[in-house]
Amino acid sequence: ARSNTNHIEFIIKPHPALKSQCAKLGLPTQIFDDYINTWDSLPNASVVTDGDYLDLFKTSDAIILDSLSFISEYMITGKPMCFLSKYPTFEMLATHFNEYGIRALSLIDIAYNQDDLIRFIQKVCLDRIPPNTARDSFVDAMLKINFGHVGEFIVEYIFNKLSAK
Repeated sequence: ARSNTNHIEFIIKPHPALKSQCAKLGLPTQIFDDYINTWDSLPNASVVTDGDYLDLFKTSDAIILDSLSFISEYMITGKPMCFLSKYPTFEMLATHFNEYGIRALSLIDIAYNQDDLIRFIQKVCLDRIPPNTARDSFVDAMLKINFGHVGEFIVEYIFNKLSAK
């Protein structure tokens, strides 16, 4: 964020329970507060601590994430993604995912270190190289089940369950 003040706007949304979990573990919450204040003081960065993250998904151009659940949730936007891995290789990371997760991970960028993250930002945010198009087929097959008709599916399911009693 500091090296791209004229080109990229960053938004950080820490997990709502992060600060309280730090306190619960006996970690000084001042470190968390200082981190958040540092982000918020940058001219091209802001911190969002409340509200629905779906609006951020809609208005963002890309996401850098370490949340497992957001992989599928953001993938459906078709926008570029970079997963931050604490493991040094895909093979080591993949041992923590099921078959679906491994397939999803294989279709997005993964940063194993700071250089990988900088390359993602350069490629996606500055050079505007689009994401892997193979992802579209995966999203259609795996995530768009009953797409556009999910409400009908839910009503029918509930009706059938209630009728069976």
